[in-house]
Amino acid sequence: KTIQVIALVCHLVGELGERRPALIAVPSSVLPNWEAELARWAPGLGVVAYKGSAQAREEVWERRMRRGRGGGAGPGTHVVLTTYDFLMSKADKPRLSRVSWSYLVVDEGHRLKNADCKLNAELRSYSTQHRLLLTGTPLQNRLEELWSLLNFFMPSLFNSGEDFQHPLFFSSQLSACVSWSQVLRPFMLRRLKESVASELPQKVEHLVPVLPSPYQQALFRLMQREMQGTGRGGLKGVNNVLMEMRNICNHPLISEAALPPHSLPAEVRLCGKLELLDRMLVKLRAGGHKVLLFSTMTRALDVVSDYLGWRGFRHLRLDGGTAAGKRGELVERFNDPGGGVFVFLLSIRAGGVGLNLQGADTVIMYDTDWNPQM
Repeated sequence: KTIQVIALVCHLVGELGERRPALIAVPSSVLPNWEAELARWAPGLGVVAYKGSAQAREEVWERRMRRGRGGGAGPGTHVVLTTYDFLMSKADKPRLSRVSWSYLVVDEGHRLKNADCKLNAELRSYSTQHRLLLTGTPLQNRLEELWSLLNFFMPSLFNSGEDFQHPLFFSSQLSACVSWSQVLRPFMLRRLKESVASELPQKVEHLVPVLPSPYQQALFRLMQREMQGTGRGGLKGVNNVLMEMRNICNHPLISEAALPPHSLPAEVRLCGKLELLDRMLVKLRAGGHKVLLFSTMTRALDVVSDYLGWRGFRHLRLDGGTAAGKRGELVERFNDPGGGVFVFLLSIRAGGVGLNLQGADTVIMYDTDWNPQM
């Protein structure tokens, strides 16, 4: 998707003589990757990365983007890269929304699946001739999410979510699939993995069952007795119980402070998952592999990080608390063949989209998101 957009901008500038810049909105974790890919594939384009501190952004605006009283982009600026947060911020939006953009490109466009979300509303106020969404999952859960994406880039055509989902629109489920394929064809350019399968190594997936430790099983029985005694009911009660069970599955001590180093062998034995992970990582390390480990819980990453330190395995970590400016550096350090980093810990929400992590050959999902598309 990244390279297709770069090719589009090159065509606009080189073949069509487009003078207005393209605005590319990305998650903060992937902005460094966009910078690197633009420099690699289109070094002749004038690229401005609108990022950093308030002072740094002010300097970028004055030096590269201001043009006359109406604002705009200076000569030679073909692409402006920035994050969702800056496009929505009270300090940056007034100036950026004054610019006349040729394209507004939204990376990880499924972030706009909720028509009422703030990002969706804020991006609609930007003046642009074309809108382009990049996503690997245009439809995740409900049909209304797809309508929200279509409504964003063509509101005059897809103007009614109710009509879009009307049950009488289709006579059968099969005809619905065929008809929607026809509806989407003019608006969606789809590229399948099979298109580049010959250039990629074969992917092998293993689902490894693991039993909870005796301590975890005892905690489950205790929770069951407490539920029967207190009669926790309703949706909120069920959700709370499910979250407690997930915590126990990931590690019984997940809500506790980090254990001292001499307690870590016991910490491993308390959790079936961590005990299995220990055996796997020891073998993977001996085989010279590099590993990405994903979790939905930052506290689970804390526990695994403690374990990796005890084992002496060099590792890095990226989650929602990682500063945007450091994320690209972490990716480069992990991908460096001579860097010696064995494991990269990532939260699914922060590290599961758009990062170029080709340095790894093994991915471990410590736990998964409720949403199967994540």
